[in-house]
Amino acid sequence: MFGVWTAVQVKNEANPRLGQAGVVFATHPDHPEEVAVKFDQDFAVVLVPIADLRAL
Repeated sequence: MFGVWTAVQVKNEANPRLGQAGVVFATHPDHPEEVAVKFDQDFAVVLVPIADLRAL
């Protein structure tokens, strides 16, 4: 699991944000399989499966 403020990048080729980077903006204990990422490109906050991310 990634903690808040961890820098991440989307690695899943099937994800439309492939290659985009951002920071983990929020986590939720009821949904440990995904985190909210605030992307650098457009500042959008998007729920992303942890399996789609890699730490930078």
